Amino acid sequence: AELRSLGGLPGALLLLEAEGGEVTFVRQTSASGFGDGEPILPLTAEEDAIYSYRLGVNMGNTTLTPHFPRTAELARAMWADRFDEEVDGVLSVDPVALQYVLAAAGPVRMASGQQLNGENTARFLLNDVYRTVADPAEHNPIFADAARSVFAALTGGQGDAAGSIAALARAAEEGRVMVWSAHPEEQALLAGTVLAGELRGEADGSPVVGVYVNDGIAAKIGYYLELDVRLERTACLGDGRREFTLTVEMTSTAPPDVAEYPGYVRGFGWRVPVGVMRQNVAIYGPTGGWIESVQVDGRPAQVASYVHDCLAVAMRTVDLAPGESTTIEVLIISGVDQERPAQLRVTPTANTPTTVVFDYPCD
Repeated sequence: AELRSLGGLPGALLLLEAEGGEVTFVRQTSASGFGDGEPILPLTAEEDAIYSYRLGVNMGNTTLTPHFPRTAELARAMWADRFDEEVDGVLSVDPVALQYVLAAAGPVRMASGQQLNGENTARFLLNDVYRTVADPAEHNPIFADAARSVFAALTGGQGDAAGSIAALARAAEEGRVMVWSAHPEEQALLAGTVLAGELRGEADGSPVVGVYVNDGIAAKIGYYLELDVRLERTACLGDGRREFTLTVEMTSTAPPDVAEYPGYVRGFGWRVPVGVMRQNVAIYGPTGGWIESVQVDGRPAQVASYVHDCLAVAMRTVDLAPGESTTIEVLIISGVDQERPAQLRVTPTANTPTTVVFDYPCD
């Protein structure tokens, strides 16, 4: 609902323990209270320039970066700082992934009496709670209740196990389930898979283009963002590089009366009028390639240009009033040794982004 490159900001945290194949729930907490002041780990100059010191200061901003292994390292360090415990790994799951799983496993009932199922889970956790519960202090206990309820159902063997696994696989493909291990030998097995959530994608010879969105007003109005992303090869260049046109259409589906919603949803009038969403969009070029040009709504546009881990990055801020749309068109050049079809990585949103790739070998 409040977007970050890897999806949303971490809200409810669970500590799990696995022993002899049995997973047990130890305790839960919220993201508040983690980190304050200086970054928990030293940030690179690139991270600080693109995502600011906030990336390393509190748990809610660890997902500003699109590189999940870095998010996990920061989260692990914050946990150790607060609880004096060294966790072995970090697992990220979002409410849409939970909804996919409950569609297969069947509904669960929270301690509050609220039923979560394969149709209402994402809406309840990402929108209804913020619209109907006025006190922000009451939000995190609701999220923790939901997490405990779903965890209990899944570990108790509820529903169709094969269907739940298929649901998790779908969620992983969409970047809604990610895993990192603090043990190098385990992380080596995760690297290169959809579970890794890694920034770079050159390992299999595919040019990887990233489209990442970060909220700019600290509100939950990002629930109403719709993303339609298309990557199309438009030319083959003589040195083996390929030219791609990336088209990103962004639409606010917020209702006309969203300005009457609680401030936690509609925004507090910081930087933009109430009811207007502000999203900072980062376009990442492929390994060995670059970003040639950017147009917004058919006109050449200025962007902030960065480099992150040798990848070209173009940043553009987009403001959308309810019902408004904007289109970003980017001309991208690939690296020279990437013969496999191109891939897209896109921030998973409450409304699953539409992504299409049109690419085929130049010969």
